[in-house]
Amino acid sequence: MKSVKMMRICKICNVIKPIEEFKTHKGCVYNRSHHCLSCHREKARKWCRDNTERNTQRAKKWALEHPEQRKQTHFKAHLRRKYHLSIENYNELLLKQDHKCAICQEKVHLVVDHCHKTNQIRGLLCNKCNQALGFFKDNSYNCQKAFDYLEKFKYNSSRRKDEEL
Repeated sequence: MKSVKMMRICKICNVIKPIEEFKTHKGCVYNRSHHCLSCHREKARKWCRDNTERNTQRAKKWALEHPEQRKQTHFKAHLRRKYHLSIENYNELLLKQDHKCAICQEKVHLVVDHCHKTNQIRGLLCNKCNQALGFFKDNSYNCQKAFDYLEKFKYNSSRRKDEEL
């Protein structure tokens, strides 16, 4: 037996669409809004454009009343916008790295490390290690030269300065 797909007419665009393309709304017939999702989005955008000051005040008030949620929302948006990374994927990386920096293994706040040429995410690093890679211009040759330099003076660093002279 074939399943019958429920349809509804949008009150704004007057187009017949599947019921799934209507926002859920309790109190309406079939618990779905009278406006399709695309019309609803456009209506919301128009309201925001027409009421920018009111919308800004409302957003500021919400942010003050919900500082922790605002922080989380901002962080999620940052991950999505800058790295195309969901919070779930970020949390998977955290678990995979045991909440530690991929370089120094410290348990501190971790930032997303990515290749600036390909935008490929390499892992999570502490801010200091991420900046260090940036100072070396993400160049493994420069990192190796710095490593060699440190190794060359590794044993001399324990001597006193007056012994060197």
